[in-house]
Amino acid sequence: MKRQHGLLLLPVALALSVMGALAYAMTRGAADDASAVDAQYELDATRYLAEAGVRLAKWQNEKINCDSDRRFVDVRLPGVAGTMTADSITIKKKDELDITVTARSARGTVSTITREKMMFYDRTQQYDMVLDDDDDFRDTWINSNAPATSYGDSSDMVATDGGAHPLLSVDLNNLPPKSRVTKATLWLYLSSSNSVQTVRELAVHAVSRSWSEGTATWNSPWNTSPGGSYEVRPEWVTTIAGTNRFYRWDIGPLMRRWQGGELANFGMLFKPLGLNDARFNSTKANNNEPRMDISYHKRCD
Repeated sequence: MKRQHGLLLLPVALALSVMGALAYAMTRGAADDASAVDAQYELDATRYLAEAGVRLAKWQNEKINCDSDRRFVDVRLPGVAGTMTADSITIKKKDELDITVTARSARGTVSTITREKMMFYDRTQQYDMVLDDDDDFRDTWINSNAPATSYGDSSDMVATDGGAHPLLSVDLNNLPPKSRVTKATLWLYLSSSNSVQTVRELAVHAVSRSWSEGTATWNSPWNTSPGGSYEVRPEWVTTIAGTNRFYRWDIGPLMRRWQGGELANFGMLFKPLGLNDARFNSTKANNNEPRMDISYHKRCD
C-alpha cells in the first residue's frame, strides 16, 4: 500500500520539480534581464550626461569670449548621479568649436562624446533690431468663401474660424550674417472684429510649402487640402480680446529653425479659433503695419 502511495506521489513530485526548475529559470532570467536593463540605463544616463556636458562647455565658452577654450573637471548636475569632464576644447576657427566630454556614472560606466565644428556665438553682447518696412515682410490672406481669389493687395489680413487664414513671411536676409536669433516677437494690429465667442485665439503655424503674395488662394498652391499647408503643432497661440491694439506672437524658436536649415522659410499661417472677420493691418495699411522685434548674438568671427 505504501509502495502504491509512493507511485501515486511520484507524478506530483516530478511536477513540483519541473515547476521549481521553471521558477528558478524564470527568476534567473528576470535577474539577467534586470541586470541588462540596469546596464543599458547606466549607459544611456552617461550618454545624456555627456551630451549635457557638451552643451555646458559650449555655453561656458560663449559666455566668456570667442578666444576661450575653458575646460572643466568632474562637474555634477543637481539631482543627477555622476560627473562630466570637458577633456578637450579646440577652436579651429573663431566660429568653429570642437569639444570632447567624458561622463562617468556613480557606478563607473563611462561615455565619451565628441562634437566637431560646432557653431560658436559671442554671448557677451546681445544686439537688437526692428523689422517694420514693407521690404521686410510679404503678406496676404486666403478665403474659403472665395477659394480662387487672391488678396495680396489687401490692406487687411482677415481671420475667421474655418473660413479665412492670414499668411505672412519675414525676410531673413535682413538679419546680419552669422547671427543667431535669441528672441523674435511679431506684432500685428487688430483694427476690427465681429467676434463674440467666449474663447478667441489666433495660433501661428509654420507653413510647409512655398507661396506667393500675389497668387496664393484658399485652394492653391497647397500640398493636400485647401486652406494652407502648415505644421499641425502651433508655434504660439495668442488670446484675442479687444480691437484697436497690437497683439504679439513669440516666434524665436521658429526663427532659429529657419536659420539653422531645419525648416525651409515659407513663412507663417495664422489659424483662428472663435474669431469672425477679425481684421489685422497688413503691410499695405497706412499705419500700424506688422513689425517684429528681434534680439540676436553674432557668430564668432
